[in-house]
Amino acid sequence: MTGHGARSLHARVGVMFAVGGLLLAVVLGISTAVLVYPVMMDQRARTTERQVEINSRIVGQVLRDAPSGVADTLRSLDRPIPSYSLVATDGRWYASRVTADAADLPADLRAAALDGQRATRRVQLAAGPSLVAVRPLAGGAAGYVEVFPPARHRRHHAGRGAGAAPRGHSDNRGRGGPRALGGAFGAAAGGGVDRRRGCGRRR
Repeated sequence: MTGHGARSLHARVGVMFAVGGLLLAVVLGISTAVLVYPVMMDQRARTTERQVEINSRIVGQVLRDAPSGVADTLRSLDRPIPSYSLVATDGRWYASRVTADAADLPADLRAAALDGQRATRRVQLAAGPSLVAVRPLAGGAAGYVEVFPPARHRRHHAGRGAGAAPRGHSDNRGRGGPRALGGAFGAAAGGGVDRRRGCGRRR
């Protein structure tokens, strides 16, 4: 074999190894993603559920013990996964940021909050697909809502000041209030609306 032929063979072998290595890396990357992604989504869903339950209990306690502190409490809630909150009580809505508006939520989720029901649903808001969780407070006499914006929306609004402000409503289905910047958090939630009556709802 001539020197030129040997070099050509070596080049072809080198290209084959390079292509094989690239294909192997792609296969390993896809396999890792397929295995890890469901675990990450499950962990995120669990974290979100835990965050909603803890925050709703805190707000419910404040409503029972010091109702005038609801606005400050909403601002101070711990949010490992960025979100914003609204509370419906006595015909009024309170929000953790002045730009959040209950009117931007679907009517059935506003009704769930006002009626002291439990609901979790992924919806389309102005900022994108959103996870909205509703929990009954004060024995069903009030409702807590937590909305999880999409990542791009959270980055865009990172660092902006948040202020909780009450908004009055004459309509018991929650129209009016501050302007919502609601969003979504992607695949951690899904399925239809889950609405259950809160225990001991005020009649």
